[in-house]
Amino acid sequence: MSMPEDLPLRIDPAGVVIEQLVDQVIALSAESQARFAETYAAHAWQADLREPAKFTFDTDPVTVFEPQFLGTTADASNSWLWGWENVNGFPASVLQCAERVRGVGEHFEVPELTTAIQPLDAEQRRAAGLNAANAAQQTLVYAAMAIAGYPAPVFYRGPVGQGSYAWFLLDNPDAFSLPAPTTLATAEAFTAAIDSGHLHDHRLVVQGYADRREGVDLSEDGPDALLTVSDGVVRIMFDDQGRMSQISGEVG
Repeated sequence: MSMPEDLPLRIDPAGVVIEQLVDQVIALSAESQARFAETYAAHAWQADLREPAKFTFDTDPVTVFEPQFLGTTADASNSWLWGWENVNGFPASVLQCAERVRGVGEHFEVPELTTAIQPLDAEQRRAAGLNAANAAQQTLVYAAMAIAGYPAPVFYRGPVGQGSYAWFLLDNPDAFSLPAPTTLATAEAFTAAIDSGHLHDHRLVVQGYADRREGVDLSEDGPDALLTVSDGVVRIMFDDQGRMSQISGEVG
């Protein structure tokens, strides 16, 4: 089983694929999401998924993103429905990422990515042969982010009534991008990733960030990882179980 050529990710088919997807995007997502929230959290939003689809925030002037519809969660049934099932008849342009997720899931035989509607309760997921991680909807969103490959991956969860939410990936490099990486922002990204509780292979988390974050160079100093960024170096130390145990930055 080979890696799809247009999917620039490190995947070991013998491992837990969905966990590897999460690990490779979670730090970059944390950095992107923090900056995104600072910029747009206070503004009202509106989604129009008709062609040409757009997701807008009422900034001055209005900011328009290109949305990708990932799926929905419903509190009543405590379930996730992948957008590629397309029960709402949305245009293909807003389902490209969701369809790609299904394609990767089929390629690597990942049931979490190929089961259209799935419970979010841990016990029910185990019974269905699905990953039973806590906050499973977030795991699915991270996996989609990794597959989408955006340089500044951000999601938006919008309420759509009766305890249901629509999940989107948003993209507009002209309106939203990350500045040059700094020691502080990079250290904060890894701290947020650790605090999320979604990490599995901590070294893959570091490698995935370096692979995807423009302006970051990864090297090693014995067992430590060194991330050279615009204003200095971030050193990441690991404990005897391979977990990030200390993060420090040296400016200059």
